Amino acid sequence: MAVNQGANLRDADLRGLNLGDINLRGAILGGADLRGSNLEDINLRGADLANVDLRNVNLRNADLGDVNLRGSNLGDVNLRGVDLGNADLRDVNLRGADLGGDVNLGAVNLRGADLGNVDLEGVNLQGANLQGVKLQGAKLQGATVLAVAPVGDIDGWPTTLWRTDQGYRIQAGCHTFTLQEAEKHYANRETRQGLYYLATEAWRVIARLQGWTEENALDVLRADFTARATRYAQQAGM
Repeated sequence: MAVNQGANLRDADLRGLNLGDINLRGAILGGADLRGSNLEDINLRGADLANVDLRNVNLRNADLGDVNLRGSNLGDVNLRGVDLGNADLRDVNLRGADLGGDVNLGAVNLRGADLGNVDLEGVNLQGANLQGVKLQGAKLQGATVLAVAPVGDIDGWPTTLWRTDQGYRIQAGCHTFTLQEAEKHYANRETRQGLYYLATEAWRVIARLQGWTEENALDVLRADFTARATRYAQQAGM
């Protein structure tokens, strides 16, 4: 089957085909059925793959940067080494997908995506939109992920607060720490005061606002303000 860069393959039946190492950059594949196909090392950068069935597809080392995958099914897919930078993965099913710890999800729109049973260890999530992401059974540093709250850029780094069954985790850029590790790592660093504050105090406020704890949010804010005022007074020698 001859295929070319920018080809229109909308709604095509491509089940079981060997499309490895082919250049389909910018191709239109919306609604296509690719179940069981080999797409290893394929170039699909900028392609339209909305609502595509990719179950049991081998996408190892594929280039999926800037791809539209909205609403597609990538359940249990091999995504090791795949570049998904800036891709649109809204409402995508990634349940059980193998990310291999080296997948680039930087700046990816994952709003409403299903990442259940996915191991997120080592995955680049810098700047990703994680609103409404389903995380049932997902793993991070060996812990089971319960919830996630993107908190924006802090000290120049895209930052996320993770709630797991083994406590909270702070991810800033490519670094992920427990609260205790983050406190130690960012202490006494002039350029990381925001991250230190997150690790020591602000995480409680975020957790309460997310509904992760039963503490009264106003009480938490008051306690936080009092603690900060006391610390600043001590530093000023008052």
